[in-house]
Amino acid sequence: MHAGGLGDGDGVRLHPRGGETFTTLEIKVNYLRPVFEEKLFASAKVVHRGRSVGLVECDVTTENGKLVARAVSTCSVLRGEKAEGR
Repeated sequence: MHAGGLGDGDGVRLHPRGGETFTTLEIKVNYLRPVFEEKLFASAKVVHRGRSVGLVECDVTTENGKLVARAVSTCSVLRGEKAEGR
């Protein structure tokens, strides 16, 4: 697992509403244990979704429930002209 595997494309992201998109302001991943050939599960939740900023957390665990990694992402919500073409 690499930081890109936990980034905006895989679970740690806001779900934009119509006419909205987002960009990442900050992303932090804490890797807690190595994984070689195990099935992993990601569980993400939106902790805060304001008008312009959102905060998302994601835990990655093994089948046995052992925590492998925790990611936290702060996103900026874009609307109107700022969201066009993104």
